[in-house]
Amino acid sequence: MKTIKHILRKKPLASISVSSDAMVADALALMEARNLDYVVVTENNNYVGVMSETDYTHKVILGQMDAAATRVKDIMTQCIHAVDINESVLKCLELMDSFKIRHLLVFEGFLFKGVITLHDLMHAFAEEDTAHLQELEKASYQFSCAIAGNQQHYYNLKI
Repeated sequence: MKTIKHILRKKPLASISVSSDAMVADALALMEARNLDYVVVTENNNYVGVMSETDYTHKVILGQMDAAATRVKDIMTQCIHAVDINESVLKCLELMDSFKIRHLLVFEGFLFKGVITLHDLMHAFAEEDTAHLQELEKASYQFSCAIAGNQQHYYNLKI
């Protein structure tokens, strides 16, 4: 099973961060510019949360707040969900499912390495599953050929 380290090797460091005092509209502009659905929120060089499109939708749009007048810290998800860089893809999927989240911050010790999204994990899982299916198909084909060869041999013996 792949680890998060394998995913991050292929993925460019695309996470962006904003100050907790930044305005939501500014954070949204950064997200749009980088084609991301989240920003990591920092305060005094510490990671304090994540603001996602879901936070914006549920808290700003549905709450009829003004994105230009609302600070990121007022709508961000404050609970940091983080994993070690050597964690497995399956374990991360389980964490995301149990906490109903789509982003995990990745650390190696105390060093921030990036963000893994649900999309990243699904892609990695599908890639691994495809490789496994190809191995099974190859083994099945070889087994079928072996059986066919044995049947031919069996028929030759009976004649």
